[in-house]
Amino acid sequence: PEAVAFANLRGDAQDHMVQFSFLKEVSFMNFILLTQHDLKDNSRILMLEELIETPGELVLLFSDLTKDDESQLKTTFPELKDCKIIKMRNRNLAAINKTIQSYIVE
Repeated sequence: PEAVAFANLRGDAQDHMVQFSFLKEVSFMNFILLTQHDLKDNSRILMLEELIETPGELVLLFSDLTKDDESQLKTTFPELKDCKIIKMRNRNLAAINKTIQSYIVE
């Protein structure tokens, strides 16, 4: 399907639970910005698990994930096996945008 609208939740989803709940239910794709530290926070893990269970695709953008960290992440959280992961560390914005666009067009 073609993208017809983009909605952006600015700020921390935990501070905007009503909007977060709405967006996760109506979105074809959910893009979530994370750090490794976020995966040590139980409330953020619960939110991530909620997103995994929604019908839309899930794309995780990590600001600090290395290749080794990604392998460990998928071992620790096997439910993320179908999620797309974008590592933003040491990448320029143009390359990240191109990757995001390719996921949207798929």
